[in-house]
Amino acid sequence: MTTEPLDMDDPHEVVVASNKYSVALAKVGDQVEQITRDFVVPRRPQAKVEQPLAAFTKWMKTAIESKVKTNGRGADATAQHARTVSTALSHQDHAGGARIRKTEYL
Repeated sequence: MTTEPLDMDDPHEVVVASNKYSVALAKVGDQVEQITRDFVVPRRPQAKVEQPLAAFTKWMKTAIESKVKTNGRGADATAQHARTVSTALSHQDHAGGARIRKTEYL
């Protein structure tokens, strides 16, 4: 059985990458929100056939805005989780290394 070596990036690199992901998703969300602001019916629906279209346009705008907010919260949570796990793993790695060095001198 062969094992692959564990390839750990520096915790700082992981945090920077997760922050870039979060910022990128926020920028896309801002762009989508700008676009959905224009999702309005130009005038009050007058014909009966226009009423479902106006209602659908309102529903679509609300649904998209909701997803943008959900994605933004998810990106923030993902970045926070990456920071927490990366930091914890780094601390454990350093602690394990210190124990190994300590036993080498016994």
